[in-house]
Amino acid sequence: MNLVAPVTNWAKANGKQLFLSELGAANGAANGAAAVGNLLTYLNNNSGVWIGWTTWNLPPYNVTKPGVYTADGPAM
Repeated sequence: MNLVAPVTNWAKANGKQLFLSELGAANGAANGAAAVGNLLTYLNNNSGVWIGWTTWNLPPYNVTKPGVYTADGPAM
């Protein structure tokens, strides 16, 4: 189930643009990387509504490798 679809549809219907802050998946989540990937694909496919996003990068939701902020962690 796509949890951002309802607000995406609302924004389309009302001529609004959105920014998603603090997305992430818990470290070690079995479907974490796939869930983040699917969400980013959805946001990209709806770029007329979604103008940007940012990650939450504190434990347990590290997107970058600890101490290496130029390399993707397992959630990406």
